[in-house]
Amino acid sequence: FCGDTTWYWKENFPHSYEAIYGNYQNNVLANIIFVDFQQQGERGLTNAPDEDPDDLSTGYYGSAYRSPENWTTALRSSHFSTAARRGIISDR
Repeated sequence: FCGDTTWYWKENFPHSYEAIYGNYQNNVLANIIFVDFQQQGERGLTNAPDEDPDDLSTGYYGSAYRSPENWTTALRSSHFSTAARRGIISDR
């Protein structure tokens, strides 16, 4: 499975984005299953604090609980919101 990345990468690095994800999308012979996380061209939510709130009804703790010690990058807008994309593969 291969999924595309956030809108941040698509907007800021369009040539690289197209080279990488364009090749994955069109490579059916290599048995690559491409999952478009940007459904219908939407921007989608990211892990930026204002887009990744807690959802305590499901036990999800949003980005307010993340810090430099437990997060991969300070550029949270470059990653999808985990809660927003949960189930996207199984739903398809």
